[in-house]
Amino acid sequence: MLATPSPARLLRWLDDNPEKLERYLGKHPEAEAELDRLVELPAPASSALASALAAPADLTDGLRSRLAVRSGPTDAQAVVTDLLSLGLRTARLLFSDQLPPQEPTS
Repeated sequence: MLATPSPARLLRWLDDNPEKLERYLGKHPEAEAELDRLVELPAPASSALASALAAPADLTDGLRSRLAVRSGPTDAQAVVTDLLSLGLRTARLLFSDQLPPQEPTS
């Protein structure tokens, strides 16, 4: 019988050999709690990461003021807007219960 792997070995498997880790966890499901404990961020680190990744409070106001300077959308702005909204439009289409209106064919 194999010895229980050390925490360092579990983390190494997670990084370098996830298939081996998956096989081990399949045979030893109790080790999953230990792995969760090893990869869990402490509360101070989690809150520090959240605040570091948060957008500045004045981001939307700054963007609006910069865009308001221009009188109308340029072609580049229209393309960027279409590209950025494509994912949202696709998600709405995929997850809606209704089909989009069909254009008549002639």
